[in-house]
Amino acid sequence: MKVIRKKLLGIFACMLFLCAGGQMCVGKEIFDVSGDEPLVILMYEPHSHDFGDMFEGETDSTVFEIWRSGGCCSLTYTIYETCEWIEVFPTSGESHGEHDPITVTINTTGLERASYADKITIVSNGGSGIFTVTVTVLDKTHPYLGYAPESYDFGDMAEGKTDSTVFEIWNKGGDLLTYTLTEECTWIDVFPTSGGSQGEHDPITVSINTTGLERGPHTCDIAIESNGGDKIFDVDVNIIVNPSLSYAPESYDFGDMGEGETDSTVFEIWNKGGDVLTYTLTSECGWVSVSPTSGESKGEHDPIVISVDTTGLKIDFYTCDISIESNGGNGVFTVTVNVVGAAEIEIEISGGLGVTATIKNVGDVDAVGVEWSITLDGGFILFPPDGTANGIIDIIPSGEEFSVQIFVLGFGNTVITVTANDVEKTADGFVLLFFVLGVQ
Repeated sequence: MKVIRKKLLGIFACMLFLCAGGQMCVGKEIFDVSGDEPLVILMYEPHSHDFGDMFEGETDSTVFEIWRSGGCCSLTYTIYETCEWIEVFPTSGESHGEHDPITVTINTTGLERASYADKITIVSNGGSGIFTVTVTVLDKTHPYLGYAPESYDFGDMAEGKTDSTVFEIWNKGGDLLTYTLTEECTWIDVFPTSGGSQGEHDPITVSINTTGLERGPHTCDIAIESNGGDKIFDVDVNIIVNPSLSYAPESYDFGDMGEGETDSTVFEIWNKGGDVLTYTLTSECGWVSVSPTSGESKGEHDPIVISVDTTGLKIDFYTCDISIESNGGNGVFTVTVNVVGAAEIEIEISGGLGVTATIKNVGDVDAVGVEWSITLDGGFILFPPDGTANGIIDIIPSGEEFSVQIFVLGFGNTVITVTANDVEKTADGFVLLFFVLGVQ
């Protein structure tokens, strides 16, 4: 209660200042009555920016934000900088809590080759702060070493394995950059070990051979010496001696499947450690089968086939965990499937004026995009052309039916065939001009 009382008194004092001066807390820090902490605090992020390497005559910019923290008053601030190569916008402002963007632009025109640093001062009624700007200006007439990336981590590897990576070296300046690469680690090979660049990017291949390396992390620095500066390319690897289980992916979702359907997927198991990995796979789900159920790996990737059969499964969402046990650790491959109902089509054929096909959906779900056709084979049929008519029914809801009627013109006995998706039904009839008689 004492702290709350002090805060309320501080806010009241701020309100008095507003009433007396017409501006809220301008030109001074406002504190609570005890004077322990300000009711408005200057906040800004980030506190610095390094523009890195730039040539003389280039421009670049960055943005930081200023805002108010505290409860009573608005934050008013002014930004000062005296460096000719730096421009700040805006140089003053006010925040009630919103974040104000401040743009810092630099122009290296006229700057000599060197590293520069300058401080931008922020003065406010909630305290002061410094935003630091740094840049290294390069001379375009001199070579300058550029390379990327600056390091590479080979991660976990077994003893006796090999691997490689590539980084690039180029000249960021003018003239000709000449360079040499040296390393003192017997497990690393670098190619090439020297070269020259006038701006083109030269690929450098770093190969490692872990034969004889002890278990644990290993680091090697490749020194790059050039007439445009010296740098280090760092290489890391962690040697694991025992077998180590690895597999990917870790799960698979078969999505929606109807009852009685089958499907399969494949994932891979391999040894990312040393020696030989031996493993077994088990599943207690009768609708899931695994092949093979055991194996071994010295590093090669073994394909594992997972098959599902939804025969007998009710409409529901199913999950099955396939256990992987090995001498390099254990894991679980998870299978999911959503068993949904299926549309079930029945067809009735009737005659009269033309042919009518009644297509019924007696299944559990809607039948979508039902393709139908009616064919008359036999007799003298003038219409429909070639004795066939077809189309698509957008949807037949579960438990409902849809009738398709076609007109005919002809004479004689005929066989009527109606198909709807993969369902087919036939009937005999007699065509008499526009009528189809005796359909059965």
